[in-house]
Amino acid sequence: MLNNIIGALTVIIILVFSLVLHEIAHARVAYYLGDPTAKNMGRFSLNPLKHISYMSIILPVTLFFINAPIFSFAKPVLYNKASFKNPKRDIIFVSLAGPFANLLLAIIAFVFYNKFSILPDNILFHCNQFLVTLFVINVTLCTFNLLPIPPLDGSSLYMSSIINYSRKLASKFNDYGLGVLISLLIVLPMAAGKKYDFIIIYLNWCYAKLITILTYIGL
Repeated sequence: MLNNIIGALTVIIILVFSLVLHEIAHARVAYYLGDPTAKNMGRFSLNPLKHISYMSIILPVTLFFINAPIFSFAKPVLYNKASFKNPKRDIIFVSLAGPFANLLLAIIAFVFYNKFSILPDNILFHCNQFLVTLFVINVTLCTFNLLPIPPLDGSSLYMSSIINYSRKLASKFNDYGLGVLISLLIVLPMAAGKKYDFIIIYLNWCYAKLITILTYIGL
């Protein structure tokens, strides 16, 4: 029982920390590119309350109790594209900064995994468990957010052009994208079973490919 509680707390702490760094990366890149909006809103802070809303806590708890796939989110980082020198390019840089921060954390976890062989076995086991959790959560945050579905970060590769063309059309894309996302995350897996949980299939493929790449280059 105690181990389960410690395990759950570890997952929550790593998830919150990873989400916070994800959002700070968005905010800092926006600032470096000329927009102080996020900085002025306190989004450089490591304080989770600056980045996580009540809904992002209530949602995963609710999904847990209805036995649905669990996910959460942080408050989006706001920016003023008029402050950017090259808005189409800079919006993409800001969007991809968050997943890149998570990728770096995942690589750090991979590099340090099983590198503490001088430690006693019981301590080594817990260290490696922590690093595995850190790796899985950050690969998940990185690759999930890179999906080209609004409002995820990956959609910036084409949404920046659509926003410039028509804000009304961009709004419709966001509305449809959210529906597609909810269908993939909750509706389809619950209605058709795990065989059609395409998000999990995609994430498992990403875990395997990243491990293969990092192993191949000798990290």
